[in-house]
Amino acid sequence: MTAKISKAEAKAKGIVRFFTGEPCKHGHISERRVSSGECVECNLISGRKHKASPKWTESRLRLVVAQKAAGTYTKRLMERHRKCKYGVSEGEYMDMLAVQDNKCAVCGAVFDGSRRGTTPAVDHDHATGFVRGLLCVSCNTGIGKLKDSIQNLQSAVQYLNTTKKLEANCVS
Repeated sequence: MTAKISKAEAKAKGIVRFFTGEPCKHGHISERRVSSGECVECNLISGRKHKASPKWTESRLRLVVAQKAAGTYTKRLMERHRKCKYGVSEGEYMDMLAVQDNKCAVCGAVFDGSRRGTTPAVDHDHATGFVRGLLCVSCNTGIGKLKDSIQNLQSAVQYLNTTKKLEANCVS
């Protein structure tokens, strides 16, 4: 069961969802979105109904074709993904890039988008949803592979230091 947290507490912590334990107007006992207060379950049901209609399919297809022709489809898709998954608006994302000087918060790699891996990844705590910053794909993947654990990261540093000393002894 999800821990209870108020909308105000979740917003203060930078979490995109909150849980009161109270049912919504349709009776779902589910998390709610901080941005709208909407029940997540109601949102899923509504989305499924909406997307099942032929009218939506036709209008969506026209929109996608127009965006692809204008070259804005991928950009808009990424903006929507960041907003839905992490609760980060385009303005907030651009502010984060500016604060980080358009560089990875861990290794300092410049985000230029010239090749794979140089586009920022939104780093977040999987348990709380809290957005920590923007990282290059390598750093974000590395932290994820080490299970977001400070202890695992410290053990990895210790391991590298130990093996570096062994390597120095073998080479000299």
